[in-house]
Amino acid sequence: MHPHDKVLILHDNGNNLGEMSYVDAQSLAQRQELDLVQVNKNDSSPVYKIMDYGKWKYKQKQKKKNAKNSTRQTKEMNFKINTAEHDLKVKINHIKKFLFKGHDVKVVVNMRGREKSQPATAREKLESILSHLENVQVQGTLRPGQSSVSVVIRSEEKRTNATKKEETSRKNSGSN
Repeated sequence: MHPHDKVLILHDNGNNLGEMSYVDAQSLAQRQELDLVQVNKNDSSPVYKIMDYGKWKYKQKQKKKNAKNSTRQTKEMNFKINTAEHDLKVKINHIKKFLFKGHDVKVVVNMRGREKSQPATAREKLESILSHLENVQVQGTLRPGQSSVSVVIRSEEKRTNATKKEETSRKNSGSN
């Protein structure tokens, strides 16, 4: 690039500063303590933007991180037909935590040996587990398999960003 070539300059706030020489654009960026970043490599008139490149890069990284965190995961919780009452309560509490965090939960009741001849028992067990959970939405129907019965559930309550921020601040203040 020759310093005498004309380039189109955009400012970080969205203003179009028009065409000017590359040297003038570079000096303008330095006076504002910002960076001159090439946006478009068009041969006829390249486009540059006056911006804080480090800040922009940081924001892009945060957007990518937030997009990764906001994806809904499906957790799986396995039960047996003869799961003990205490173990059942512990697992149901885990399901409630997963639902509260916004995850889907696949609840599976596995059958072994002679239990496979009585899928109705597994279905009853699954329904009793679902009866312990409040405000859940069943995604689809009960799916009987050869050796298991499963269903995917989701919380009916929508958590807002304000609610999530309150919970985070409550956790942080409680740990002091």
